[in-house]
Amino acid sequence: MSPLSKARTIPRQGPRVVPPALKIAVLRRKLIAPNEHEFCELLDVSQNGIGISSQWLNAKVGQKLDLQFFHDRKTFTARGIITRVTARDKFDQYGIAFIYAPPELDFLIDLFIRAHPPAQGELPVTTEPLTKLQRANRLALFDAQIYVKKQASSAPMTVCQVDNISQGGMGFYCPAQLAKQAPFTVSVQISDAPEAMLITGTVHFMSKKRDTYFYGMEYEMVPMEFVRLLGKLEQLDHGT
Repeated sequence: MSPLSKARTIPRQGPRVVPPALKIAVLRRKLIAPNEHEFCELLDVSQNGIGISSQWLNAKVGQKLDLQFFHDRKTFTARGIITRVTARDKFDQYGIAFIYAPPELDFLIDLFIRAHPPAQGELPVTTEPLTKLQRANRLALFDAQIYVKKQASSAPMTVCQVDNISQGGMGFYCPAQLAKQAPFTVSVQISDAPEAMLITGTVHFMSKKRDTYFYGMEYEMVPMEFVRLLGKLEQLDHGT
């Protein structure tokens, strides 16, 4: 049995609030020119995703976005997928589910939810039920280990600790610096057994905190066994 299959989960469901002090921008990466930030209006936020409004974004359902949040001179980078687009006369509204987000952003969202509970009868943008949004729900994991190395590297696998996981990607802590900068591709095993399933993905985000590194990874290739394992974890998360 893999370490992931024995992991305990806590739910990522929860209320959505409108934090006035949190700013959001879509990051457009350029090969040569400096990266561009397109600031949007943040309509609501939860630990599963956000609702935004933008006049210029012109994005489609299923499109993946690099997101940057700004609060109190701090920047938090996350990645999401658009699950809904609602056309308006000037400013279109978008529902975005997180693929992964750093723990610091999770903690900040928790603080906002505790300090600014939604008003009774309030209907935030991201509450509309959608299959893609549900599939992108993240699970927070305890005691779940994976084995990671940079793809094509001759270095041995490094034992890392999973922070959160979804159908689209995962965030994990690692004692080693796998690369000097993101993005880069990685190979992941969910156990140290010789026949362990192998996952490949792209790390889009990395940060260092004290003696450990946090990586935000998006899947590229996953075996069906891993997809079934995620489904079992989601059932456990919902108590079914």
